[in-house]
Amino acid sequence: MEISVGFPIILFFYIGCKPIEPIEFQEIKNVKIVLTDVDGTLTDGGMYYSSKGDTMKKFYVRDGMAVNILRRNGIFTVLVTKEKSDIVKKWAKKMNVRKIHEGITNKEKILPRICKEYRVKPEQIVYIGDDINVAVGVLRRGVTRTEGEEVTSIIHHQITEVYYILSGSGILVTGGEATDAVEFPADLTAVRVLIGPSGRRMVTNGQTQTVSAGDVVVIPAGVPHGFRHIQEQITYLSIRVDPDQVLPTGYVHPSLEQ
Repeated sequence: MEISVGFPIILFFYIGCKPIEPIEFQEIKNVKIVLTDVDGTLTDGGMYYSSKGDTMKKFYVRDGMAVNILRRNGIFTVLVTKEKSDIVKKWAKKMNVRKIHEGITNKEKILPRICKEYRVKPEQIVYIGDDINVAVGVLRRGVTRTEGEEVTSIIHHQITEVYYILSGSGILVTGGEATDAVEFPADLTAVRVLIGPSGRRMVTNGQTQTVSAGDVVVIPAGVPHGFRHIQEQITYLSIRVDPDQVLPTGYVHPSLEQ
């Protein structure tokens, strides 16, 4: 059976960055460790080479100021990086960074070690990095109306979506009781580069909400979602958070490359 997936994408590209989680003020008071990546986080992400082939990195002076302010308030900065670099060691020493963990490719696995070494809990650690993909795109859908109770929905198993409505309005249905599950083929182009493992569901009894310009909707991974009724053509910014990096970094929609 051939499955076609229609995505009215105008522009879509991926950037490597860490999504910012909302933090309550009382949680900030409990922070003891700031765990941060180096390349693309404390540097501008560029690699500079001298005529002799020496590698150089560009650090921002105010990041060093922040490290010292944190230390004065009892919060220590710990670096975790995939590379082993004398430049990073010199910068860290000058900025009084507590410790550097080098050669770490899977940064999640180092968390228990950090907790044990500094006698802190995971919720007392803030991580800053650029190794989680975020997709940014502008989508447009025309006027449509669904009759009956069932709504055709799509579900992304690993990708969280955030919609910011730019213009138009429609009735969006999220969650509910899903039936007639169909999974999209893994080799489908949209699955490989845009949405990750996904499928189609027929949904009833979902949460219904009217969205219009200025509204923001967060759709967690694993939640079916679809438009029941689009009163007028709707255009929205879609931000897709890809924590497992199932999609390729650096994808650019062909229309942007022309």
